[in-house]
Parts: sequence; C-alpha cells; structure tokens
Amino acid sequence: MKRLLCLLAAPLALAGCNAGRSAMDGVEQVGAGFGAAVSAPLEDLNLRQQPIPIVLLQAQANPYDLRNLNQCTTVGAEVARLDEALGPDTDEPPRQDGSYSANAPPTRPPRRR
Repeated sequence: MKRLLCLLAAPLALAGCNAGRSAMDGVEQVGAGFGAAVSAPLEDLNLRQQPIPIVLLQAQANPYDLRNLNQCTTVGAEVARLDEALGPDTDEPPRQDGSYSANAPPTRPPRRR
C-alpha cells in the first residue's frame, strides 16, 4: 500500500515542479503585456512619439533630389535605406525564407531559357 501511495505521489510532485515554471512564464508574459497596455494611451494621444528616421525627413524636405544617384548601386542603396525606415509593404509576400526583412537578400526569379 505504501509503495502504491509513493508511486502515485511522485508524478504529482513532479507536475507541481513544472507548474511553478509554467506559472513564472505566465507572469513574465503578463508583465510584458501590462507594460504595452500602459504605454498605449500615451501613443494614442501623441504624448509619446517614435522619432522620424532621418532618411524620411530628408526625402520630405527635398523629394526630387537626385544628387549622388547617378549609378544603379547608389539608387539601390537609397531604396534600401528607405525600405529599412518604412518597413515591409502591407501587401508584400514573405520571402522564401519566411522573412519580411528589407535587409534579406532579394530573391531572383528563375531565368528563362
């Protein structure tokens, strides 16, 4: 009888150890969500703002500026800077590796033969 009781008590004790770790993970998730919930009204009322990237301020100040854009590599670099500041398009499909990053290498269409 004692042996049966010990066999039943052991899994319960191990489950209790795992429940403690799971509870701590839950507390960390709630803490992270609480911080975002507290700061959301500040962003909604424009009391807390994200700084505007320099590349976007430059484009706004002089949208038709073509200085130093005389080669394909410099045009591509400027487009990459704008892509990084703006983030992915809402209708942009994910890349083959599953990322939406503008820094990921471009995927090339297959060559026609």
